[in-house]
Amino acid sequence: MADSSAGPIRVICGPTAAGKTGLALRLAQHAEVVVVSADSRQLYRRFDIGTAKPTPDEQRAVRHLGIDVLDPTERASAAWWADRADTWIRETRASGREPLVVGGTGLYLRALFGGLFDEPELDAERRAALGVEVTSSRTASSIGRAPCSPAAGARRCAP
Repeated sequence: MADSSAGPIRVICGPTAAGKTGLALRLAQHAEVVVVSADSRQLYRRFDIGTAKPTPDEQRAVRHLGIDVLDPTERASAAWWADRADTWIRETRASGREPLVVGGTGLYLRALFGGLFDEPELDAERRAALGVEVTSSRTASSIGRAPCSPAAGARRCAP
């Protein structure tokens, strides 16, 4: 989750082709900003059509992070992106510039600023006990005989 203790983190969000990039470029004329893309498709190289990805000229005029960082065969998640974005934001601030998060992937913004969910504390003792139970011969063999278990295979599942 982004650390905003160094000051507010500005965000421009909205749907594809709403003018977010244009607004970011206009803001960059008045402030030293680096755009951190919060778009789940702009991450991918060669995904230029349908993503409203900033043009090469726009990317040269204002530094953009989070664009063309993955090949189409690579996977990303909101948590993965939030971790990278947090790093990009810290690096941007360390360089004396301000991050400007721009994009329309709401889940990415939520992951960056609010977290995805409240994870319960791990009960190591309970986890160890469940591990023993699952690996015991009685439990393992009954899992294999269950009418709709992964071990039984989908074709053998009872209706």
